[in-house]
Amino acid sequence: MGWGYTPYNSAGIPALSTYKEVKAHYEQVIPIRGRTPECRPLGRNRRYTEFKIRKNRISVEGGVDNPLGTFAETYSYSYYSDNDIEFFPDDTIKVHSASWHSPSVLQFFTYSLAKIGTIDSVRGKWYFVNKMGKNFLMDNGLVLVKEGDVYVAENAVKEKRYKANRKELNAIRKKYKVFIDYGSTMLGMSPYVDRLEVAEASHGLTFKDTSLLPFMDWQNKKPDIENRRKLFLALDEFNESGDLTLLYELATYVACSGGNYAYSSQRIECSPEKFKRFFTEVLKHEYRDQVFTAEEQEVGTMFHDDNKKYFSQDRT
Repeated sequence: MGWGYTPYNSAGIPALSTYKEVKAHYEQVIPIRGRTPECRPLGRNRRYTEFKIRKNRISVEGGVDNPLGTFAETYSYSYYSDNDIEFFPDDTIKVHSASWHSPSVLQFFTYSLAKIGTIDSVRGKWYFVNKMGKNFLMDNGLVLVKEGDVYVAENAVKEKRYKANRKELNAIRKKYKVFIDYGSTMLGMSPYVDRLEVAEASHGLTFKDTSLLPFMDWQNKKPDIENRRKLFLALDEFNESGDLTLLYELATYVACSGGNYAYSSQRIECSPEKFKRFFTEVLKHEYRDQVFTAEEQEVGTMFHDDNKKYFSQDRT
């Protein structure tokens, strides 16, 4: 069951649904030599030691008669990280949010929860589907409780779908029409551009790099947000001053950011069509609150929203 290449449960992960079943399974498993007895192999095939079952001791809030509370034992399934799926004495099941959406993690959840439901993926967004066919988003974790013979999410999330307002987007495009037309004409004459320290000498602007759209940034510095703000401040300055030197430098900067490196010419290439498409994406990210409206969806509706990417970044 490694990395999605095996279409079957080679680790032998059991499909259990109740606290009593999980506890009985834990008690019959022999611990791995040299490890703590509380952590044991989950599957029948002990070679797959990354799949574990663990006994936990947790505090439970007490009532009026026992204000100090008490302790209870839970059992959890783990795949590399701790407590991915946790079983409680009242048969509540907590499914924690997966830190990495990979085929092998999806298989792990699928086989572990097979007795109470299935896992469906909609272009990478995971849903738990119970035995009655009702869907619950898994992205932020789930608390599953029994309603009769089926499990439902106690903390079901109402999702939002973002709908684009084309009239508003066209109005914003119109504001920057001179810039779009200038860049398209410039690149129509020659699609090749050179990297510039944009407007540093004549206008005092310094951009961190050429990024204007979000990219995987391990340090979470989000340079594209700061760069976009500087770009649109400079474009507003051009709209007031009509400075053609500034216009040329900003068009070159956007072309550098949206273009691709051509090995044949050893320069950056950006066609007029690519320039316009790229700048429209930049506009959508910068003016997302004006361009998009959020519409609440019914719980249980599985969908993929292409426009959600514009709201994936926190701008604080």
